[in-house]
Amino acid sequence: MEKKYMTVREAASYLGYTTGTLYHKIRKGEVPYIKLGYNIRFRRKDLDEWMRNHSRRPGPTPGKRELVKALTKTAELLQAVKVPEGKVYKG
Repeated sequence: MEKKYMTVREAASYLGYTTGTLYHKIRKGEVPYIKLGYNIRFRRKDLDEWMRNHSRRPGPTPGKRELVKALTKTAELLQAVKVPEGKVYKG
């Protein structure tokens, strides 16, 4: 029989977070939890719904094209720099 509530450690493991990251999300109010006295507990169905609503779909990273252009330009510039043998370039 599945437990009705999960501890912070169990929920962190279930979500793939460290306990520190989960506590941070609790303090910021980003994740659904239940306070039972001094104890923090989680319901699996609440976490499943939260993950569905907060998951990101894979797609192009904003600015990726610009990053590739900048890296290409940097590589071209570095290839153009002539450093005498035995010297270290300190750009």
